[in-house]
Amino acid sequence: MGAFIVLKHPRDRVSSPEVCYNRPMTKKWLYALGQLGWSLASYAPANLLNVFYQPPDEAGVNPLFPLFIGTALIGGVFTWLGLLSAGGRVFDAVTDPLVAGISDRFSSRWGRRIPFLAFSALPFALFSFLIFVPPVGQESGWNVVWLAVMLFLYYLFFTLYVTPYTALLSELGKTQKERLDLSTMISVTWALGFVIGGSTFIILDLVKVHFPSNLLAFQLIMAVYSLLSFFLMLLPVLAIREDRDLGQRQQGEPLLPALRRLWGNANFRWFVASDLMYWMALTFIQIGIGYYVIVLLGLEKGWTSIYLYIMFFGSFALYVPVNVLAKKFGKKVLMMVAFALDAAVFGLVVLLGFLPFPREIQGLVVILLYIVPLAIFSILPNAMVADMSHASLKTSGFGNEGLFFGVRTLMMKFGIAFANLIFPSLIQLGARQDNDLGLRLSGAVALVICLLGLLFIGLYDEKRILRDIE
Repeated sequence: MGAFIVLKHPRDRVSSPEVCYNRPMTKKWLYALGQLGWSLASYAPANLLNVFYQPPDEAGVNPLFPLFIGTALIGGVFTWLGLLSAGGRVFDAVTDPLVAGISDRFSSRWGRRIPFLAFSALPFALFSFLIFVPPVGQESGWNVVWLAVMLFLYYLFFTLYVTPYTALLSELGKTQKERLDLSTMISVTWALGFVIGGSTFIILDLVKVHFPSNLLAFQLIMAVYSLLSFFLMLLPVLAIREDRDLGQRQQGEPLLPALRRLWGNANFRWFVASDLMYWMALTFIQIGIGYYVIVLLGLEKGWTSIYLYIMFFGSFALYVPVNVLAKKFGKKVLMMVAFALDAAVFGLVVLLGFLPFPREIQGLVVILLYIVPLAIFSILPNAMVADMSHASLKTSGFGNEGLFFGVRTLMMKFGIAFANLIFPSLIQLGARQDNDLGLRLSGAVALVICLLGLLFIGLYDEKRILRDIE
Protein backbone atom coordinates (compact mmCIF):
# COMPACT_ATOMS: atom_id res chain seq x y z
CA MET A 1 0.00 0.00 0.00
CA GLY A 2 1.38 3.41 -0.97
CA ALA A 3 2.52 5.81 1.70
CA PHE A 4 3.75 9.37 1.91
CA ILE A 5 5.70 11.43 4.43
CA VAL A 6 4.55 14.40 6.50
CA LEU A 7 7.23 16.09 8.61
CA LYS A 8 6.18 17.26 12.04
CA HIS A 9 7.65 20.71 11.39
CA PRO A 10 9.08 22.22 8.20
CA ARG A 11 12.28 23.26 9.97
CA ASP A 12 12.75 19.83 11.55
CA ARG A 13 14.31 17.93 8.64
CA VAL A 14 15.57 15.03 10.73
CA SER A 15 12.55 14.27 12.93
CA SER A 16 10.82 10.94 12.57
CA PRO A 17 8.21 11.08 9.86
CA GLU A 18 4.56 10.25 10.23
CA VAL A 19 3.35 7.66 7.76
CA CYS A 20 -0.16 8.21 6.36
CA TYR A 21 -1.74 5.77 3.95
CA ASN A 22 -3.56 6.54 0.71
CA ARG A 23 -7.34 6.44 0.99
CA PRO A 24 -9.34 4.20 -1.41
CA MET A 25 -11.66 5.93 -3.88
CA THR A 26 -14.73 4.45 -2.15
CA LYS A 27 -13.84 6.23 1.08
CA LYS A 28 -13.36 9.51 -0.79
CA TRP A 29 -16.79 9.21 -2.37
CA LEU A 30 -18.40 8.39 0.97
CA TYR A 31 -16.79 11.58 2.27
CA ALA A 32 -18.13 13.47 -0.76
CA LEU A 33 -21.66 12.14 -0.17
CA GLY A 34 -21.66 13.99 3.14
CA GLN A 35 -21.52 17.14 1.02
CA LEU A 36 -24.65 15.97 -0.82
CA GLY A 37 -26.34 15.64 2.57
CA TRP A 38 -25.54 19.11 3.82
CA SER A 39 -26.12 20.62 0.38
CA LEU A 40 -29.65 19.22 0.40
CA ALA A 41 -30.28 20.23 4.01
CA SER A 42 -29.16 23.79 3.31
CA TYR A 43 -30.86 24.26 -0.07
CA ALA A 44 -34.29 25.34 1.11
CA PRO A 45 -33.16 27.67 3.95
CA ALA A 46 -30.75 29.35 1.54
CA ASN A 47 -32.91 29.49 -1.60
CA LEU A 48 -36.59 29.00 -0.80
CA LEU A 49 -36.96 31.09 2.34
CA ASN A 50 -37.95 34.23 0.42
CA VAL A 51 -40.31 32.36 -1.90
CA PHE A 52 -41.98 30.67 1.11
CA TYR A 53 -42.36 33.69 3.38
CA GLN A 54 -42.64 36.36 0.66
CA PRO A 55 -44.11 34.50 -2.34
CA PRO A 56 -43.97 36.26 -5.75
CA ASP A 57 -47.18 37.29 -7.45
CA GLU A 58 -48.03 35.68 -10.77
CA ALA A 59 -50.49 37.48 -13.02
CA GLY A 60 -54.00 36.25 -12.20
CA VAL A 61 -52.74 33.53 -9.83
CA ASN A 62 -52.96 33.41 -6.05
CA PRO A 63 -49.65 33.32 -4.12
CA LEU A 64 -48.16 29.86 -3.62
CA PHE A 65 -48.39 30.06 0.18
CA PRO A 66 -50.22 32.07 2.84
CA LEU A 67 -48.52 35.20 4.11
CA PHE A 68 -46.98 34.22 7.46
CA ILE A 69 -44.81 37.31 8.07
CA GLY A 70 -45.66 40.92 7.28
CA THR A 71 -43.87 42.67 4.41
CA ALA A 72 -43.98 46.20 5.83
CA LEU A 73 -40.62 47.97 5.83
CA ILE A 74 -38.94 48.48 9.20
CA GLY A 75 -37.35 51.90 9.44
CA GLY A 76 -38.37 52.42 5.84
CA VAL A 77 -35.56 50.11 4.64
CA PHE A 78 -35.61 46.48 5.85
CA THR A 79 -38.18 43.69 6.14
CA TRP A 80 -38.53 41.22 9.01
CA LEU A 81 -37.57 38.45 6.62
CA GLY A 82 -34.45 40.27 5.49
CA LEU A 83 -33.39 41.09 9.05
CA LEU A 84 -33.91 37.54 10.31
CA SER A 85 -32.10 36.00 7.33
CA ALA A 86 -29.17 38.35 7.65
CA GLY A 87 -29.08 38.04 11.46
CA GLY A 88 -28.97 34.25 11.25
CA ARG A 89 -26.15 34.41 8.72
CA VAL A 90 -24.14 36.85 10.84
CA PHE A 91 -24.55 34.60 13.90
CA ASP A 92 -23.50 31.64 11.75
CA ALA A 93 -20.50 33.53 10.43
CA VAL A 94 -19.29 34.59 13.89
CA THR A 95 -19.39 30.99 15.14
CA ASP A 96 -17.34 29.67 12.19
CA PRO A 97 -13.84 30.63 13.40
CA LEU A 98 -14.76 29.59 16.95
CA VAL A 99 -15.84 26.11 15.85
CA ALA A 100 -12.87 25.89 13.48
CA GLY A 101 -10.39 26.79 16.22
CA ILE A 102 -11.95 24.32 18.64
CA SER A 103 -11.87 21.50 16.07
CA ASP A 104 -8.20 22.26 15.20
CA ARG A 105 -7.24 21.74 18.85
CA PHE A 106 -9.84 19.08 19.73
CA SER A 107 -8.59 15.64 20.67
CA SER A 108 -10.54 12.42 21.19
CA ARG A 109 -10.30 8.72 20.41
CA TRP A 110 -12.44 9.44 17.30
CA GLY A 111 -10.24 12.28 16.08
CA ARG A 112 -10.56 16.05 15.70
CA ARG A 113 -13.39 16.44 13.15
CA ILE A 114 -15.61 13.33 13.13
CA PRO A 115 -17.15 13.91 16.62
CA PHE A 116 -18.50 17.27 15.43
CA LEU A 117 -20.11 15.65 12.38
CA ALA A 118 -21.70 12.88 14.47
CA PHE A 119 -23.11 15.34 17.02
CA SER A 120 -24.58 17.88 14.59
CA ALA A 121 -25.99 15.86 11.67
CA LEU A 122 -29.43 15.16 13.18
CA PRO A 123 -30.26 18.65 14.53
CA PHE A 124 -28.88 20.25 11.35
CA ALA A 125 -31.30 18.19 9.24
CA LEU A 126 -34.21 18.64 11.67
CA PHE A 127 -34.06 22.43 11.90
CA SER A 128 -33.74 22.72 8.11
CA PHE A 129 -37.29 21.32 8.06
CA LEU A 130 -38.77 23.14 11.07
CA ILE A 131 -37.93 26.52 9.51
CA PHE A 132 -40.83 25.90 7.13
CA VAL A 133 -43.40 24.90 9.76
CA PRO A 134 -44.64 28.24 11.20
CA PRO A 135 -47.00 27.70 14.17
CA VAL A 136 -49.71 30.16 13.04
CA GLY A 137 -51.38 29.71 9.67
CA GLN A 138 -51.58 33.42 8.88
CA GLU A 139 -49.58 36.61 9.38
CA SER A 140 -48.49 36.69 13.02
CA GLY A 141 -45.75 37.97 15.27
CA TRP A 142 -45.40 34.43 16.66
CA ASN A 143 -44.23 33.32 13.23
CA VAL A 144 -41.50 35.96 13.39
CA VAL A 145 -40.37 34.58 16.76
CA TRP A 146 -40.53 30.99 15.49
CA LEU A 147 -38.49 31.79 12.38
CA ALA A 148 -35.88 33.65 14.43
CA VAL A 149 -35.38 30.71 16.83
CA MET A 150 -35.38 28.06 14.09
CA LEU A 151 -32.93 30.01 11.92
CA PHE A 152 -30.44 30.53 14.74
CA LEU A 153 -30.55 26.86 15.78
CA TYR A 154 -30.26 25.77 12.16
CA TYR A 155 -27.21 27.96 11.58
CA LEU A 156 -25.56 26.79 14.79
CA PHE A 157 -25.67 23.13 13.77
CA PHE A 158 -24.88 24.04 10.15
CA THR A 159 -21.56 25.47 11.38
CA LEU A 160 -20.87 22.55 13.70
CA TYR A 161 -21.14 20.18 10.76
CA VAL A 162 -19.85 22.08 7.75
CA THR A 163 -16.70 23.71 9.19
CA PRO A 164 -15.06 20.46 10.45
CA TYR A 165 -16.32 18.65 7.33
CA THR A 166 -14.59 21.03 4.92
CA ALA A 167 -11.41 20.98 7.02
CA LEU A 168 -11.22 17.24 6.35
CA LEU A 169 -10.63 18.00 2.65
CA SER A 170 -7.23 19.44 3.43
CA GLU A 171 -6.32 16.41 5.54
CA LEU A 172 -7.63 13.80 3.10
CA GLY A 173 -5.81 15.42 0.18
CA LYS A 174 -2.03 15.28 0.53
CA THR A 175 -1.04 16.66 -2.88
CA GLN A 176 -2.31 19.52 -5.05
CA LYS A 177 -3.75 17.00 -7.49
CA GLU A 178 -5.51 15.01 -4.77
CA ARG A 179 -6.94 18.17 -3.19
CA LEU A 180 -8.21 19.38 -6.56
CA ASP A 181 -9.74 15.98 -7.30
CA LEU A 182 -11.44 15.87 -3.88
CA SER A 183 -12.72 19.39 -4.41
CA THR A 184 -14.14 18.27 -7.76
CA MET A 185 -15.86 15.30 -6.13
CA ILE A 186 -17.56 17.37 -3.43
CA SER A 187 -18.54 19.88 -6.11
CA VAL A 188 -20.35 17.08 -7.93
CA THR A 189 -22.24 16.03 -4.80
CA TRP A 190 -22.98 19.64 -3.81
CA ALA A 191 -24.46 20.29 -7.25
CA LEU A 192 -26.53 17.09 -7.03
CA GLY A 193 -28.02 18.40 -3.80
CA PHE A 194 -28.71 21.72 -5.48
CA VAL A 195 -30.40 20.01 -8.45
CA ILE A 196 -32.60 17.94 -6.13
CA GLY A 197 -33.51 21.08 -4.20
CA GLY A 198 -34.06 22.94 -7.46
CA SER A 199 -36.65 20.30 -8.41
CA THR A 200 -38.88 21.38 -5.55
CA PHE A 201 -41.45 23.18 -7.70
CA ILE A 202 -41.64 20.32 -10.21
CA ILE A 203 -42.15 17.85 -7.37
CA LEU A 204 -44.69 20.23 -5.82
CA ASP A 205 -46.71 20.28 -9.05
CA LEU A 206 -46.72 16.47 -9.11
CA VAL A 207 -47.76 15.85 -5.49
CA LYS A 208 -49.98 18.83 -4.64
CA VAL A 209 -53.04 17.19 -6.25
CA HIS A 210 -52.99 14.72 -3.36
CA PHE A 211 -52.97 17.43 -0.68
CA PRO A 212 -55.49 20.08 0.33
CA SER A 213 -52.95 22.90 -0.11
CA ASN A 214 -49.59 23.83 -1.61
CA LEU A 215 -48.37 24.38 1.95
CA LEU A 216 -48.81 20.79 3.15
CA ALA A 217 -47.31 19.38 -0.04
CA PHE A 218 -44.31 21.68 0.27
CA GLN A 219 -43.78 20.75 3.93
CA LEU A 220 -43.84 17.05 3.06
CA ILE A 221 -41.11 17.64 0.46
CA MET A 222 -39.05 19.50 3.08
CA ALA A 223 -39.48 16.57 5.51
CA VAL A 224 -38.20 14.09 2.90
CA TYR A 225 -35.23 16.33 2.13
CA SER A 226 -34.44 16.53 5.85
CA LEU A 227 -34.55 12.76 6.38
CA LEU A 228 -32.44 12.01 3.30
CA SER A 229 -29.86 14.64 4.21
CA PHE A 230 -29.48 13.19 7.71
CA PHE A 231 -28.56 9.72 6.43
CA LEU A 232 -26.15 11.16 3.85
CA MET A 233 -24.41 13.34 6.44
CA LEU A 234 -23.76 10.23 8.56
CA LEU A 235 -21.74 8.53 5.80
CA PRO A 236 -18.43 10.34 6.49
CA VAL A 237 -18.88 9.57 10.19
CA LEU A 238 -19.20 5.85 9.41
CA ALA A 239 -16.53 5.76 6.69
CA ILE A 240 -13.62 7.77 8.11
CA ARG A 241 -11.43 6.85 11.05
CA GLU A 242 -9.06 9.72 11.53
CA ASP A 243 -6.32 7.76 13.27
CA ARG A 244 -6.31 5.14 10.51
CA ASP A 245 -7.12 7.23 7.42
CA LEU A 246 -5.36 10.52 8.16
CA GLY A 247 -2.49 9.55 10.44
CA GLN A 248 -1.23 11.77 13.24
CA ARG A 249 -2.00 15.42 12.51
CA GLN A 250 -0.28 18.59 13.66
CA GLN A 251 -2.43 20.32 16.26
CA GLY A 252 -3.54 23.89 15.66
CA GLU A 253 -2.28 26.82 17.70
CA PRO A 254 -4.52 28.86 20.07
CA LEU A 255 -7.28 30.83 18.38
CA LEU A 256 -5.99 34.41 18.71
CA PRO A 257 -2.41 33.72 17.54
CA ALA A 258 -3.84 31.57 14.74
CA LEU A 259 -6.18 34.37 13.64
CA ARG A 260 -3.33 36.88 13.68
CA ARG A 261 -1.24 34.55 11.54
CA LEU A 262 -4.17 34.02 9.18
CA TRP A 263 -4.96 37.71 8.67
CA GLY A 264 -1.27 38.43 8.28
CA ASN A 265 -1.41 36.31 5.12
CA ALA A 266 -2.03 38.83 2.29
CA ASN A 267 -2.96 36.13 -0.21
CA PHE A 268 -5.63 34.77 2.12
CA ARG A 269 -7.05 38.27 2.62
CA TRP A 270 -7.37 38.88 -1.14
CA PHE A 271 -8.86 35.44 -1.62
CA VAL A 272 -11.57 35.81 1.04
CA ALA A 273 -12.40 39.34 -0.20
CA SER A 274 -13.05 37.90 -3.66
CA ASP A 275 -14.93 34.98 -2.10
CA LEU A 276 -17.19 37.42 -0.26
CA MET A 277 -18.11 38.97 -3.61
CA TYR A 278 -18.71 35.57 -5.18
CA TRP A 279 -21.14 34.46 -2.47
CA MET A 280 -23.06 37.72 -2.61
CA ALA A 281 -23.48 37.34 -6.38
CA LEU A 282 -24.36 33.63 -6.11
CA THR A 283 -27.01 34.35 -3.48
CA PHE A 284 -28.55 37.01 -5.70
CA ILE A 285 -28.97 34.48 -8.52
CA GLN A 286 -30.15 31.72 -6.17
CA ILE A 287 -32.88 33.70 -4.43
CA GLY A 288 -33.61 35.82 -7.49
CA ILE A 289 -34.01 33.20 -10.21
CA GLY A 290 -37.66 32.53 -9.39
CA TYR A 291 -38.43 36.25 -9.55
CA TYR A 292 -36.43 36.68 -12.76
CA VAL A 293 -38.30 33.82 -14.45
CA ILE A 294 -41.78 34.72 -13.27
CA VAL A 295 -41.60 38.52 -13.37
CA LEU A 296 -38.88 39.64 -15.81
CA LEU A 297 -39.47 36.87 -18.34
CA GLY A 298 -43.18 36.36 -17.62
CA LEU A 299 -42.84 32.56 -17.69
CA GLU A 300 -44.49 29.84 -15.61
CA LYS A 301 -42.73 28.98 -12.34
CA GLY A 302 -41.90 25.50 -13.69
CA TRP A 303 -39.30 27.13 -15.94
CA THR A 304 -37.28 27.86 -12.78
CA SER A 305 -36.63 24.15 -12.25
CA ILE A 306 -35.95 23.59 -15.96
CA TYR A 307 -33.30 26.31 -15.96
CA LEU A 308 -31.77 24.93 -12.76
CA TYR A 309 -31.53 21.47 -14.35
CA ILE A 310 -29.78 22.92 -17.39
CA MET A 311 -27.50 25.02 -15.16
CA PHE A 312 -26.26 22.21 -12.99
CA PHE A 313 -26.11 19.40 -15.53
CA GLY A 314 -24.24 21.84 -17.77
CA SER A 315 -21.81 22.59 -14.96
CA PHE A 316 -21.30 18.83 -14.47
CA ALA A 317 -20.14 18.63 -18.06
CA LEU A 318 -17.50 21.26 -17.31
CA TYR A 319 -16.13 19.80 -14.07
CA VAL A 320 -13.51 17.62 -15.77
CA PRO A 321 -12.39 20.40 -18.17
CA VAL A 322 -12.10 22.83 -15.25
CA ASN A 323 -10.05 20.28 -13.32
CA VAL A 324 -7.72 19.76 -16.29
CA LEU A 325 -7.42 23.47 -17.14
CA ALA A 326 -6.67 24.38 -13.51
CA LYS A 327 -3.80 21.90 -13.46
CA LYS A 328 -2.47 23.34 -16.72
CA PHE A 329 -3.00 27.10 -16.33
CA GLY A 330 -3.46 27.55 -12.58
CA LYS A 331 -6.50 28.32 -10.47
CA LYS A 332 -6.18 32.11 -10.46
CA VAL A 333 -6.61 32.52 -14.22
CA LEU A 334 -9.80 30.47 -14.22
CA MET A 335 -11.17 32.41 -11.24
CA MET A 336 -10.66 35.70 -13.09
CA VAL A 337 -12.49 34.29 -16.12
CA ALA A 338 -15.34 33.19 -13.83
CA PHE A 339 -15.81 36.66 -12.31
CA ALA A 340 -15.79 38.30 -15.76
CA LEU A 341 -18.46 35.90 -17.04
CA ASP A 342 -20.50 36.31 -13.85
CA ALA A 343 -20.55 40.07 -14.40
CA ALA A 344 -21.79 39.49 -17.97
CA VAL A 345 -24.60 37.27 -16.66
CA PHE A 346 -25.94 39.98 -14.36
CA GLY A 347 -25.64 42.53 -17.13
CA LEU A 348 -28.03 40.34 -19.13
CA VAL A 349 -30.36 39.99 -16.11
CA VAL A 350 -30.88 43.77 -16.20
CA LEU A 351 -32.01 43.43 -19.83
CA LEU A 352 -34.25 40.36 -19.51
CA GLY A 353 -37.54 40.85 -21.31
CA PHE A 354 -36.10 43.53 -23.60
CA LEU A 355 -33.75 41.34 -25.66
CA PRO A 356 -34.82 40.75 -29.30
CA PHE A 357 -35.58 37.02 -29.10
CA PRO A 358 -38.13 34.78 -27.34
CA ARG A 359 -38.23 35.03 -23.57
CA GLU A 360 -37.53 31.32 -23.06
CA ILE A 361 -34.36 31.74 -25.14
CA GLN A 362 -33.34 34.84 -23.17
CA GLY A 363 -33.43 32.80 -19.98
CA LEU A 364 -31.54 29.96 -21.67
CA VAL A 365 -28.76 32.32 -22.83
CA VAL A 366 -28.27 33.58 -19.26
CA ILE A 367 -28.17 30.03 -17.88
CA LEU A 368 -25.74 28.73 -20.51
CA LEU A 369 -23.40 31.65 -19.87
CA TYR A 370 -23.63 31.11 -16.12
CA ILE A 371 -22.64 27.42 -16.15
CA VAL A 372 -18.97 28.29 -16.83
CA PRO A 373 -18.41 30.42 -13.70
CA LEU A 374 -20.61 28.05 -11.71
CA ALA A 375 -18.35 25.10 -12.56
CA ILE A 376 -15.20 27.10 -11.78
CA PHE A 377 -16.48 28.52 -8.49
CA SER A 378 -17.80 25.09 -7.46
CA ILE A 379 -14.39 23.44 -7.70
CA LEU A 380 -11.51 25.85 -7.26
CA PRO A 381 -12.12 27.86 -4.03
CA ASN A 382 -12.01 24.81 -1.73
CA ALA A 383 -8.85 23.58 -3.46
CA MET A 384 -7.28 27.04 -3.10
CA VAL A 385 -8.04 27.16 0.64
CA ALA A 386 -6.59 23.66 1.04
CA ASP A 387 -3.44 24.82 -0.80
CA MET A 388 -3.10 27.86 1.46
CA SER A 389 -3.56 25.77 4.61
CA HIS A 390 -0.84 23.36 3.41
CA ALA A 391 1.48 26.27 2.62
CA SER A 392 0.88 27.61 6.14
CA LEU A 393 1.61 24.19 7.66
CA LYS A 394 4.91 24.06 5.74
CA THR A 395 6.00 27.54 6.88
CA SER A 396 4.61 27.60 10.45
CA GLY A 397 4.36 23.96 11.56
CA PHE A 398 0.80 24.43 12.90
CA GLY A 399 -2.18 22.44 11.63
CA ASN A 400 -4.73 25.25 11.39
CA GLU A 401 -6.69 23.67 8.52
CA GLY A 402 -10.03 24.12 10.24
CA LEU A 403 -9.42 27.81 10.84
CA PHE A 404 -8.58 28.42 7.17
CA PHE A 405 -11.85 26.86 6.11
CA GLY A 406 -13.72 28.41 9.04
CA VAL A 407 -12.69 31.96 8.20
CA ARG A 408 -13.39 31.31 4.53
CA THR A 409 -16.85 30.05 5.55
CA LEU A 410 -17.27 33.13 7.75
CA MET A 411 -16.74 35.39 4.74
CA MET A 412 -19.01 33.18 2.67
CA LYS A 413 -21.80 33.59 5.19
CA PHE A 414 -21.24 37.32 5.50
CA GLY A 415 -21.68 37.48 1.74
CA ILE A 416 -24.88 35.45 1.90
CA ALA A 417 -26.10 37.56 4.83
CA PHE A 418 -25.47 40.83 2.99
CA ALA A 419 -27.28 39.49 -0.07
CA ASN A 420 -30.22 38.28 2.04
CA LEU A 421 -30.40 41.70 3.66
CA ILE A 422 -30.16 43.65 0.41
CA PHE A 423 -32.29 41.57 -1.95
CA PRO A 424 -35.64 41.78 -0.06
CA SER A 425 -35.20 45.55 0.22
CA LEU A 426 -34.45 45.90 -3.49
CA ILE A 427 -37.52 43.94 -4.52
CA GLN A 428 -39.66 46.28 -2.43
CA LEU A 429 -38.87 48.83 -5.14
CA GLY A 430 -40.68 46.62 -7.64
CA ALA A 431 -41.00 42.86 -8.10
CA ARG A 432 -44.20 42.69 -10.14
CA GLN A 433 -44.77 42.42 -13.85
CA ASP A 434 -46.13 45.97 -13.90
CA ASN A 435 -43.19 47.29 -11.83
CA ASP A 436 -39.92 45.35 -12.02
CA LEU A 437 -37.49 48.11 -11.04
CA GLY A 438 -36.23 46.35 -7.92
CA LEU A 439 -35.40 43.15 -9.77
CA ARG A 440 -33.46 44.99 -12.48
CA LEU A 441 -31.59 46.93 -9.81
CA SER A 442 -30.63 43.62 -8.19
CA GLY A 443 -28.91 42.63 -11.43
CA ALA A 444 -27.02 45.93 -11.59
CA VAL A 445 -25.88 45.64 -7.97
CA ALA A 446 -24.67 42.07 -8.54
CA LEU A 447 -22.76 43.16 -11.66
CA VAL A 448 -20.76 45.66 -9.58
CA ILE A 449 -20.14 42.98 -6.95
CA CYS A 450 -18.66 40.64 -9.59
CA LEU A 451 -16.33 43.35 -10.89
CA LEU A 452 -15.02 43.89 -7.35
CA GLY A 453 -14.44 40.14 -7.05
CA LEU A 454 -12.44 40.22 -10.29
CA LEU A 455 -10.27 43.02 -8.88
CA PHE A 456 -9.59 41.19 -5.60
CA ILE A 457 -8.70 37.81 -7.12
CA GLY A 458 -6.34 39.61 -9.51
CA LEU A 459 -4.23 40.56 -6.46
CA TYR A 460 -3.91 36.94 -5.28
CA ASP A 461 -0.31 35.63 -5.70
CA GLU A 462 -0.77 31.97 -6.60
CA LYS A 463 2.91 31.46 -7.46
CA ARG A 464 3.98 32.29 -3.92
CA ILE A 465 1.52 29.75 -2.47
CA LEU A 466 2.91 27.02 -4.71
CA ARG A 467 6.51 27.94 -3.79
CA ASP A 468 5.66 27.62 -0.10
CA ILE A 469 4.09 24.21 -0.66
CA GLU A 470 6.98 22.88 -2.71
